[in-house]
Amino acid sequence: MSQTEVARPAGPGSDGQPPGSQGSRAFTHVRPVVAGLMLAMFLVALDGTIVSTAMPRIAGELGGFSLYAWVPSIYLLVSAVSTPLYGKLADLYGRKHVLFAGIGLFLLGSILSGAAPSMMMLVVFRAVQGLGAGAVMPVTTTIIGDIFTLEQRARVQGAFSSVWGVSAVVGPLLGGFLVDDVGWRWIFYLNLPVGLCAVMMIGRYFSEHAVPRRHTLDLAGASWLTAALTAVLLVLIEGGQGWPWLSVQSAVLAGFALLALAVFFRVEQRAAEPVFPLALFRSRIILVSSVGGCFAGALIVAVTFEVPLFVQGVLGQDALHGGLALAPMSLGWPLAGSISGRLALRFGYRRTATAGMLLDIAGIALLATLKVDSSFAAASAYSFVVGVGLGLCSTPMLIAVQSAVTWAQRGVATATTMFVRSFGSVVGLAVMGALVNNATQGATAATNQALNAGAGKALPASLLSHIHASLMNGIHAAFLAALVAAVLGAAATLFLPGGSARDHAIGESGGTR
Repeated sequence: MSQTEVARPAGPGSDGQPPGSQGSRAFTHVRPVVAGLMLAMFLVALDGTIVSTAMPRIAGELGGFSLYAWVPSIYLLVSAVSTPLYGKLADLYGRKHVLFAGIGLFLLGSILSGAAPSMMMLVVFRAVQGLGAGAVMPVTTTIIGDIFTLEQRARVQGAFSSVWGVSAVVGPLLGGFLVDDVGWRWIFYLNLPVGLCAVMMIGRYFSEHAVPRRHTLDLAGASWLTAALTAVLLVLIEGGQGWPWLSVQSAVLAGFALLALAVFFRVEQRAAEPVFPLALFRSRIILVSSVGGCFAGALIVAVTFEVPLFVQGVLGQDALHGGLALAPMSLGWPLAGSISGRLALRFGYRRTATAGMLLDIAGIALLATLKVDSSFAAASAYSFVVGVGLGLCSTPMLIAVQSAVTWAQRGVATATTMFVRSFGSVVGLAVMGALVNNATQGATAATNQALNAGAGKALPASLLSHIHASLMNGIHAAFLAALVAAVLGAAATLFLPGGSARDHAIGESGGTR
């Protein structure tokens, strides 16, 4: 096998790595492979910063503020549900082809989203984009786990966190320029050159010998999980707006969600290769990291979607400033992430992750103090604190999961824990979107107009002031909900095992810890 190839292990290797990938790490083409993986990750990271920046303007121009929460929610829902399937496919057929399929779907969704004629169609096309994103993040991260040792992984995962820092700078600046001067549709078309470059680099320099084996995809489990989560979203987003909270619609959807979840868990117990392998959660590390990641996912959306709404909807600033308010968070994350892996090796997963969650509590508490007359600088500074906390807690939990399983399980374990984090983002965004929608109920049309930079200036000052106050009430309630999630996340990290990260890494022949 050439130095550029990664094969399934024929026998045990230290730290669960394929034999031959351990000793010398000087792969002939490792740099272009890593660069290609970074571009693939940048594809998803850039999309997040740009879309959240543009959402107030998109809702204003397409006239669909009532669907504001659905645009990111459907993306997160589809990517979350498909992530475990892609993780299984990556373990069965190899990482490369699955990654390429995901990038292709992501680019298709980008083209369709850029051409969307209405908010409803944008929601549909974002689902296609989410289907592709469900493969990009977990498979990229899994490849990193495959080709680097535990010590290298701690450093490299931190380096990959810099991708989010770059997107934090490029995304708001480029997104603000495109939205204000060219048109919001170009934030989606921009994905095309980035995705194609990633495919070319990975396709040229990364090869693997995946050994196909007989398998079954748990499509039934994925379908029931999708149905359950969709029903939950409908209750949380439309309840109190499309229909009363205490209504037949809410009761029917809630009952269906519970039934679908019950059937889902029954299917998972019988499935030969479950989409959501419950056996993985017998590992204390995986269980606790997943729970902590779930609450971290809620914190991510609290900042990325509420802060731009505050800056544009309440302070009345443009899309560029809405994006720039996010930059400190996305800069703080990789800065902390670049050292958190090494901190975990020295001080252990528990201390490092808990310290990060405590910082998140402080940051979200500060964001909850924002008022109508608060400054742009305050929102930016508080976002930075949350970003540092996320960087300190996220990387150790990811490394912990990847080091607690063998090579053959790493893809599905990584994908499963990422699904749980995405699930936290989906539910968190639905709850926060419902709180904002309920606060602006009765003034949807005026809110749409207020979010449109040009049309908003024509509103009477008294009405504009009322809209700003209503938005602020909703955003404040959303941050309080995020504060609860931060406290619960911090409590979860206390159950991570103590000691050095090296104490919990397993060999290829081991099970899960």
